[in-house]
Amino acid sequence: MKQNAVTTFLSNVGNECKKNSPALLIFAGLASMAATVVMVSKVAPKAEQRLIDSRRKRYLEWKEKNPEYTPMTKKEKALDIWEDVKAVAPIYAPAAVTFAVGSACIIGSYKISTARLSAITTAYGIAENKLVEYQKKVIDTIGEEKEHEIREKITQDHMNEKEEKDGIPEDNLAIDGTQLWFDDVSKRYFRATLQELYDAKEHINVCLQSGPVSLNEFYCVLGIDEVEALDIYEWSEGSKLEFRFETHMLKDGVTPCTAICYDVPVGGEYYARY
Repeated sequence: MKQNAVTTFLSNVGNECKKNSPALLIFAGLASMAATVVMVSKVAPKAEQRLIDSRRKRYLEWKEKNPEYTPMTKKEKALDIWEDVKAVAPIYAPAAVTFAVGSACIIGSYKISTARLSAITTAYGIAENKLVEYQKKVIDTIGEEKEHEIREKITQDHMNEKEEKDGIPEDNLAIDGTQLWFDDVSKRYFRATLQELYDAKEHINVCLQSGPVSLNEFYCVLGIDEVEALDIYEWSEGSKLEFRFETHMLKDGVTPCTAICYDVPVGGEYYARY
């Protein structure tokens, strides 16, 4: 029984180490680099003294062989430098090994992270393609009208969850010609005029002609707070932002709210950054 418990424990530890191997390797690499600095600083005085002694000894030998002080040739200078290296190499060898281990850990962490990121990118592409195929098949099977009803019900669920969590928006009444909107991507309410939405959309589509545009840039143009967690989403260059409006009611049953729905993929630059 105890043996099974120990085996299970070791297995769990192994799985956790494997799962967090990039972070563990980075930590080990940084620790090795720090240890290298400490080791070098400790042995530096000893290495310097040995270097001085070695050079003094070689100078006396060279002086004895060259009483006329003939300048050293390039080959002799190279050999002299090699003697310097041999003099201090044994002292710095442990620090060099520690540095090599730290470098190997950091490189290993990079390789593992790159492999995982590549797998995530592939999985995301497959999932996205399957989702598009599924949506098309749903429309072909039940028709666009029924599919639109399903989308509206999903959006209403999102609104209800938001109200249950944060309550009905305090500024749910019309103010200065603005109306209440619900952004179905960031799952939050905001106020704006219809013209402000179309102006923001036009601005984004103009920018998309010359490069990718992030979702947070759209929020910035619209005048609402950016969401750091959504910075991974962006429209690619040449694509186009299109809205889909859905009319809903808040849970109080009297306050209208229009949901703004649109599609925005995970940006390619996200994978380059992370």
